[in-house]
Amino acid sequence: MIRWIIFFNIVLYTNIFYAKEWKSLKAYQLATQNKTLLSSDWLKSDRTKNTTTWKNANVFNLINKLPQEYTNIVQRRDFYKWMYVALELREHEVIWVKMAHFISKKMHLIEVFPYSIFTKKLIKTYVFQGSEIVFNGAFIELKRIYHSQSIIKNEKALEWDKAMLRQEQFLWIQPIYNQMDSKNSTIIRHILQRKFPYCLVVPKSIQFREDISKPEGRYN
Repeated sequence: MIRWIIFFNIVLYTNIFYAKEWKSLKAYQLATQNKTLLSSDWLKSDRTKNTTTWKNANVFNLINKLPQEYTNIVQRRDFYKWMYVALELREHEVIWVKMAHFISKKMHLIEVFPYSIFTKKLIKTYVFQGSEIVFNGAFIELKRIYHSQSIIKNEKALEWDKAMLRQEQFLWIQPIYNQMDSKNSTIIRHILQRKFPYCLVVPKSIQFREDISKPEGRYN
């Protein structure tokens, strides 16, 4: 009995401090003893239906620099979607956020049958790490542009995109490639070059032909 009580408390503690997306309001209330969601939190239905609660949580998390509230690829994917729509409404012309959303959609496929059966567990780990590292790294820049008083267009928008892409490939992603052994690096190369069976998952629009182990190849 004591062991079960300890186990329950550990689960409860973990949920309170790490679960920011909740399955339901009832589950949230049971775990936290709070009647209403914190400003940083949302229900799964809020995210999938793009409700005001979801939008407000995104703004709150941007202001307070809380990228860790988004714990998986689909949450980050939907944040990117909310973000690029918000930027387009303000007439910004940057495209990096929209591409991050597009790539996150494709990354999520490795979690979904039948695509998941083609992907080794370690490769999935690298993908999850990449999703988290890029998101966390980009969050400050996304906060700046979201709250920017000036609208970024034309050449300035292109320069913003190039700067984000350079950080993504040289600073955020490269350490992941550095820790890969040659076997897993080859698998990643086959995925991004759309070799069978990965051509069933990876669209032609993001196919790589350069040396993906080097940031210059991915950046160009």
